[in-house]
Amino acid sequence: DHAIGITGAAALIAATGSVVLDLPSAFAGRASLLVDRHIVLASRDQLLPDLAAFYHGLSQRVETGKRAPNQVCITGCSRTADIEKMLVVPAHGPRQVKVVLSDDPIDWTVLRRGAASLH
Repeated sequence: DHAIGITGAAALIAATGSVVLDLPSAFAGRASLLVDRHIVLASRDQLLPDLAAFYHGLSQRVETGKRAPNQVCITGCSRTADIEKMLVVPAHGPRQVKVVLSDDPIDWTVLRRGAASLH
């Protein structure tokens, strides 16, 4: 399977190289979990030094309606070595996670219109 999922980021965490995603529903997680490659679009202003900085700004995100009911912190491909002591990557989820970082904020309205015109 070579499915590609594209999502936006709620934040990028520099200390761990993690991506925080807002998931408005369980179905929304499919684009980051049930694909072979996950591409994350983010802007430089979403880059935070650590999770503490993200949590510190969380109440403001709630007040302004910019927080979804579910959030996921992704720190790379899953892996396990439990079965027969052989490393398996990924154990579940995407084989690759790539972040595309923009100098400007991501305008999802324009991106959706562009994608719709391809069909």
